[in-house]
Amino acid sequence: MNDPLGLSPEQRRAAEQRLLARYAAELRRTVEVAPGQRTPWPVQPGRRNLFEQQSGAHAHKLWLEGVFPDTQVVMSYRHRLRPDHEFEISWSVWPEDALTVSEPPYDETFVLDLRESMFEQIDRVDAQPRVRLRRLTYPASPQQRRAAEERLRARYESELMKTIELGPDGCTKWPVGPGTAQVTEADIGAFVEEVHLEGEFPSSSIVIVFRHQLRPRDRLAWRFGVWPLGSLSKPNPPYNDVLWVNFDEWIAANIRRAPALHD
Repeated sequence: MNDPLGLSPEQRRAAEQRLLARYAAELRRTVEVAPGQRTPWPVQPGRRNLFEQQSGAHAHKLWLEGVFPDTQVVMSYRHRLRPDHEFEISWSVWPEDALTVSEPPYDETFVLDLRESMFEQIDRVDAQPRVRLRRLTYPASPQQRRAAEERLRARYESELMKTIELGPDGCTKWPVGPGTAQVTEADIGAFVEEVHLEGEFPSSSIVIVFRHQLRPRDRLAWRFGVWPLGSLSKPNPPYNDVLWVNFDEWIAANIRRAPALHD
């Protein structure tokens, strides 16, 4: 195929190499894991590799195969579920709508796309297959997704910070005096001070800042992902209607060792 922009094979290959380097940097990127933080795969607190935390897989190497417009990125990896086997996964550098651009597009949800494809394949493929990556589509723009995240944050804030009126003989799970009391403080012993967003899609988190009756002088925080696995191609993140149960369970498991927030 003749290049629609008149670029030389060398120019196209240089653009592909730049994309390959960007993917390699993403696979090797590390993130800070807080004590008690929920992650898709269990990892110790501290600075950890994002890709292994998200997928349970260790990437060995990446390389290019083929030529424009059929160039592919290929990655070899090992997975914790099958540590004695090496696998390969590949994806197209130039999707159909990118043949007339000078730089191949970067997939901002690359790590999670790979994770979903691997989870579909890892238990039922032979060693060293060439699995094609299933590309996800995202119907909303970054601005629309952020607006959806903010709507979800506001819903959680309203739920967590609503108040109830307690009479002198009011019965609650945690000791709270008569008058207006926050529901979470009466129900799980935690007074919620703030609910805010951290990060960007697809790694956005909702952070609940609170104080607990067991540690009244410390400000603590609980974080959870806005976009769980399977929801990335939806325009709105799902609402968790058992949030209080999850929050209460996390507090019970982590209240004594959770680090206090710095003011």
